[in-house]
Amino acid sequence: MNGSLAQRSPSDVLAEVLRRQASGILRLQNSSTTRQLFIDAGVMIRFAVSTLPTESITGLFRNKGGVTEAQVKEATAVKQAEELLGTTLVRIGALSKETLADLTREHIHRVTLGALATRDGEFEFQSGALPFREQLDGGLGSPEILLEWARAFPEMDWIRRRLGQVEARVQLSRRPPEGYQKVPLNPAEGFIMSRVDGTSSISDICAVSPMGEDNTLRALFGLALAGILDMPDGSVEIPLPAAPKAAPAPAPPPPQAPRPAAVAPAGTPTNGGAAAAPRPAARPAATRPAASRPPTPPRRVVSITERVRPPASPDLEAELLQRFDNLREQALYQVLGL
Repeated sequence: MNGSLAQRSPSDVLAEVLRRQASGILRLQNSSTTRQLFIDAGVMIRFAVSTLPTESITGLFRNKGGVTEAQVKEATAVKQAEELLGTTLVRIGALSKETLADLTREHIHRVTLGALATRDGEFEFQSGALPFREQLDGGLGSPEILLEWARAFPEMDWIRRRLGQVEARVQLSRRPPEGYQKVPLNPAEGFIMSRVDGTSSISDICAVSPMGEDNTLRALFGLALAGILDMPDGSVEIPLPAAPKAAPAPAPPPPQAPRPAAVAPAGTPTNGGAAAAPRPAARPAATRPAASRPPTPPRRVVSITERVRPPASPDLEAELLQRFDNLREQALYQVLGL
């Protein structure tokens, strides 16, 4: 699997690997930056690699793990084939196993969010067993990082286009990722899971959601990316919009030549020494008033909620608010009433 990120979003690429439950290395390259995600059975990102200096795991070992430059050189010299540097640092006593696991998760988080934000370049997924076996008990879940990315993605117009028609039904995934019940959900996502019955559409759920249309659509999109819900029928993959270009800085004004000082004329004034009469100030030219045009009233955009929201009784609203308050303390099975 390979292609251009100008035609496909990185989030959709990672979501497909998750749906396939495939193991391998996902490589994303943009200009001189290359990121690689080592994915186990689609559901876990075990470790990551980046050529960006700010995403270096060695720098993370130094800055947060207390590893010295001498220890890095020692670990590099004694590192065995097919052994990761972090494992070697643990073996020589420079890091604890717990610190290595924490820093590895932090590094995966940083590199993966950078990869998901990439808007152009190339991607390639090479399926196969992962080359490093000693750290396969740790890592970061693909559903978890996809949900986090969707929660913070600001471009709602893109999310609406990606979800497709609001009349499309929302359904649970026929093949959800392993361990999806333990994925932490925010209140909007938990509420949606309580409303998915296979017959409700996107507009139906927006109509009864107390979180507002944008938060509801963003939660629907994140749950579909994470493989917990099926992507609605008729939705079409679209690339991320191009990053906005920074406006060029305005050119500095050209330097002005210094104004020469006034020089009094030599000799006797021609008016016999009398002070020169002041010249009357020029009258400003009359300006013709612009023709006044009546202001155009702003066009009102009707949201999905206003188009489809049915009248709700006070009892229904009270029940929804009560359920919403209870979501923070409930696990997924309790939200679904199982």
